[in-house]
Amino acid sequence: MKKTLLTTLAFSTSLFCFTQSFSLVKPDPSEATINSNSITDLIIDDTKIVCYTRGDSALAIYDGTNWTYKGYQSLGFSGNYTVSADLDMAPNGDYWLACASGLDVVSGNTVSNMTATNSELKNDYFMDLSMDNNGLTFIAYSNGFGISMFENGTWTHRSGFSGNLEPFNLISAAYFMEVNKQTNDTWIISSDNFFKLNNGNLTTYTSTSTDIPYNSASNVTGMTVTADGNVWFSLKSNSNDPAEGGLLSFDGTDWTHYNTDNSGIHSNNITALASYENQIIFNNYSIDGISVYDGTDWNIYDGTEGTNYPTGAQYHVHEMKAIDNIIYMGTNSGLYIMELPETVGLKENNASNISVYPNPTANSITVDSDLSNLFIRILNSAGVLVHSEHLMNKQVDISSLSKGVYFVSIETNGETISTQKVIKE
Repeated sequence: MKKTLLTTLAFSTSLFCFTQSFSLVKPDPSEATINSNSITDLIIDDTKIVCYTRGDSALAIYDGTNWTYKGYQSLGFSGNYTVSADLDMAPNGDYWLACASGLDVVSGNTVSNMTATNSELKNDYFMDLSMDNNGLTFIAYSNGFGISMFENGTWTHRSGFSGNLEPFNLISAAYFMEVNKQTNDTWIISSDNFFKLNNGNLTTYTSTSTDIPYNSASNVTGMTVTADGNVWFSLKSNSNDPAEGGLLSFDGTDWTHYNTDNSGIHSNNITALASYENQIIFNNYSIDGISVYDGTDWNIYDGTEGTNYPTGAQYHVHEMKAIDNIIYMGTNSGLYIMELPETVGLKENNASNISVYPNPTANSITVDSDLSNLFIRILNSAGVLVHSEHLMNKQVDISSLSKGVYFVSIETNGETISTQKVIKE
């Protein structure tokens, strides 16, 4: 189902899957007049991008072509549309929305409101929300009320946690909450503590025993998990201080802090991030551009390399999510869609025993394979498509290409089965 959405969006925004491109779609219902294009959070729900907005539209849902809306006034949200905070989806498909005026649960077109007046909640001002794969829910309050946990229909509040969860009683404010969907770990970040909870087991990481930057919890703005299982956090330093900002990575044992002092990262002010395979994609708050880190190189897309990056958009990116190499960014100006070049961080593979030779070569290459119905794409080192054809015979003429490094991608039935690096002399 995710592939369906990807195909639809790629078609509707005229993107091409081997070049980097940006596009912008705006939720703008005629009945919404207040900040309707400002998206504070988003989730990917099967074939839909569900956006939590600061406008009257509340939930703006994009299917790749059309927008639909679940509005504050029409459905009776308790929320204050100027201070929407966080959105998540329960295992049963309900949407949970936390804001500065209460907690709303959206089931179809029915909205249930929870506030300190009509429920067990201790306060109406929420900072964050997380839900794991089993429905275990945490909410973070402002104003010193700490956190609350909802499990199997029962709420547990600050001072009521016991056993392994007793450290939660000491939390006065949790700045960030997120679930690692691969492992079902819930991460709760407060003060100098990075808490990881899984199946009742609580592990605490602090700056005194790890490479977590001191007092960095309030700077965490986002989390993503790469295909290799590494957990990444984005950090925003208001002063662009490398000691406080950048990226933080956890491989299950060790923590690594990337900043402008010790790496090729472009900024220490990062407000959102996502991942594609083992690549990290993140925005730079203090400079123009979206950056990509593939484990070796730090690439930046800022409109200077023939891309159509929208200058100034990075200042307003609140959330990033990804389906494969398609990145969705919730911004103050709407939903930005970025298609990442599939050759960024590309690793050579030849799982189908396809041979491409000679290498290096001068005027042609030979593709040796017993398979039929092959299609070949040749991309330069910047990820730009420079040649493509259906492979009618084994020899491909590349005499018109300049000298340099190229990636030869071979497909059958729409699936890439081999990618090899070739040097043209």
